[in-house]
Amino acid sequence: AARLGYIGVGSFISHSHLPNAHRSDVCYIHALCDIDAGRLRERADLYQPGYVTEDYRRLLDDDDVDIVIIGTKQDMHAQLACEALEAGKWVLVEKPVGETMAEMERVVEAAAAPGRLAVGHNRRFAPAVVDAAALMQPLAGPWLIYHRVVNTSLDKAAGFYGERAKLVYEGCHMFDLANHFIGAYPTAVIASGDGLRNDCVVCEYADGSRFMFMEGSIGSLQMEKESIELFREHGSVHIRDFTDMRVRGFAGEQDRIH
Repeated sequence: AARLGYIGVGSFISHSHLPNAHRSDVCYIHALCDIDAGRLRERADLYQPGYVTEDYRRLLDDDDVDIVIIGTKQDMHAQLACEALEAGKWVLVEKPVGETMAEMERVVEAAAAPGRLAVGHNRRFAPAVVDAAALMQPLAGPWLIYHRVVNTSLDKAAGFYGERAKLVYEGCHMFDLANHFIGAYPTAVIASGDGLRNDCVVCEYADGSRFMFMEGSIGSLQMEKESIELFREHGSVHIRDFTDMRVRGFAGEQDRIH
């Protein structure tokens, strides 16, 4: 089993990563690191790792750690990813990789060896997205993609994330997904909004594809958080919250729930 070392075991890591790794037959939670001693004790009681520490350097110096998973707040992602890569570790870093282009370029340089760095962009692996890609990829012509994300939750409206742009810490997921579908990076980006909470973006691609993205923090919780509409020649797919998938233009295909 791959021996995992976690740097940062806060809310997201504890609700997603750790339970999945604990249930896995191919992973072993070898080490947990966090600056909150109480949180470390709680996670240790639940998952019985090999050890816990408040010093992340112990993980980087540990030859028994195969993969370092970085789940701190985003201002530490780039630095920790670089240090872990330079220590010879394989790394999974949560998104965003960094807060500036300079930070991200440093991480890319540190990950010069292929395959050693992964980023926590999970949406491309959702079953509905995998199905949609299989249907849409064989079709001709450019893509037209509309992705709406409106999350009125207040959990990131103050504190650390209160002055950080959602377009970076959440929007990076959507840009990754669009690039994944289209198979390219945009050649031009046009954005309008307040730069923090509510923005509209259009990305243009060399093949004529367009990705339109709206992200907001207003509205009603009674509406789905995410809606993705995909269009190509003679085919359309609409995915709501990665569960309700509507399929049009494909003979023999039906709507489905994931």
